[in-house]
Amino acid sequence: MTIGFVVALSSCTDASEEKLPYLNSELSVDKRVDDLVARMTIEEKISQMSHLAPAIERLGVIAYDPNFDNPYMEKTVTKEDLEYRKNRPWENLELWEGGCQAGGYWNEAIHGVGRAGLATQFPQVIALGSTWNPELIQKINDVSSSEARIHNNVYGKKLTYWSPTINILRDPRWGRNEESFSEDPYLLSRMAVATVKGFQGDDPKYLKAVATAKHFVANNSEYNRHTGSSDVSERWLREYYLPAFKAAVTEAGVESIMSAYNRVNGTPASANS
Repeated sequence: MTIGFVVALSSCTDASEEKLPYLNSELSVDKRVDDLVARMTIEEKISQMSHLAPAIERLGVIAYDPNFDNPYMEKTVTKEDLEYRKNRPWENLELWEGGCQAGGYWNEAIHGVGRAGLATQFPQVIALGSTWNPELIQKINDVSSSEARIHNNVYGKKLTYWSPTINILRDPRWGRNEESFSEDPYLLSRMAVATVKGFQGDDPKYLKAVATAKHFVANNSEYNRHTGSSDVSERWLREYYLPAFKAAVTEAGVESIMSAYNRVNGTPASANS
């Protein structure tokens, strides 16, 4: 689950519609989003809460659906995939059986654009953390977001990415240790900022791509990641687990945060005030 969502707008030629605030590129993003969301029905808002989301044609909102032109997906197509394409369950929710289909908002680029066919693969993140070189990490992620743009231009791969992973490497038994940079909150914070800045770019108006810092927060266990509770003292939470996320938000302006699946001190992370 991602906190907030990014809505892409198609071009609109009707002169009267061009006057609507959400279509006015001179306004701030916040004002445009507030105006757009206010025009959506409850059903339309709900439909946008999955990583696969149907178009809202009356508002010019494009679909975030599986991209079957992805060369990676073409190599793994099965008979079930063909049925999935025909039924389009992300638009017909009565046919939805759960699970995840690559595409839509779900893209990965923790050490290079993943699930995409041809792309540069850099060393795994735990090795990148060992460089102690935020400037290098920013350059690497600038390359990754350039390739993300190429994939978007060539076959329509969307520009939202569920990266970086900035959970603390506190336990070597965690099954995703290779996805994060460090067990040190300071180093992890510097790498988080460098990753987000490199990936999102520095244009004052346009995002190069959207980074998503994950998993907020205290996610360090796989076998019970959907059911367990990370029980952490307030001091340990603020001094150890939270600094990298704070830096990603306040210093790098990360556009998206993915909540953890676990509970934190008994409260589900995705429903924690």
